Amino acid sequence: MRTCECGCGGTPNPAPYSWAAKGWVKGEPVRFLPGHAAKVANPRRALAERLIPKIDFTQGECWIWTAFRNEDGYGQVSIGQAKVGETHMRRAHRAVYELLVGVVPDGLELDHLCRNRACVNPAHLEPVTHAENVRRAFEGVTHCSNGHEFTAETTFRRSDGGRSCKVCRRASEAAYRQRKRAAEATANVSWEGAA
Repeated sequence: MRTCECGCGGTPNPAPYSWAAKGWVKGEPVRFLPGHAAKVANPRRALAERLIPKIDFTQGECWIWTAFRNEDGYGQVSIGQAKVGETHMRRAHRAVYELLVGVVPDGLELDHLCRNRACVNPAHLEPVTHAENVRRAFEGVTHCSNGHEFTAETTFRRSDGGRSCKVCRRASEAAYRQRKRAAEATANVSWEGAA
């Protein structure tokens, strides 16, 4: 005997007629008792039931995403209906935020206030502009990749809000000029030999 697919254990009635869209076949039990299909069809509930087991709540204040993470350390989750072919990957922190808080406003992205990319705690996420997110990300960086300290004298502010090291930039420009002079000298020698 077939039971209701919502998990309540009730016995659904036989279908009064065939209806392909609902999967009904006349005389065979339907999938759900009346009103029970909505329990399964609630996408927010289904999403929460998928996300919560993938979160570690024991790591202090951060809620750590324990499932798949991309190469940058952000949690990823597949959203949508695989049967229909409408799935897409979402960042886990954004999915949890939208589930528990609401939609992120257009033009904004979520900034991890805790600086932990695997954290999905909505209290640690703030909607900000991309420029603000980038500015905050580099606030704690005190030295360039070559070890030169970022100070007022050694720092160049780019138009995108980022920082560049003046010492490294000067060295890069000097190396470029030297390569360019060497290439011109080689070109001049080959033209002189051809004449």
